[in-house]
Amino acid sequence: MKLTIKTDFPYWHGGCRRVDYVAGQEVDADDQEMIAVALAEGWATDGAPKEKASKPPSSKAHKAAPENK
Repeated sequence: MKLTIKTDFPYWHGGCRRVDYVAGQEVDADDQEMIAVALAEGWATDGAPKEKASKPPSSKAHKAAPENK
């Protein structure tokens, strides 16, 4: 499963192999326990980072500047 790391954290695979994960890193993980913990704790999201959708163009007219008296 592809994970995108959101927060730096260390994880001990099998209780004896330490791996330090870094925010922004994309990992192809196969350790189901690590996947479950990272997702539950909010340390990672599954899949590639999603780009924010751009705002659709507005069809409203812009307000004109107030008149000077």
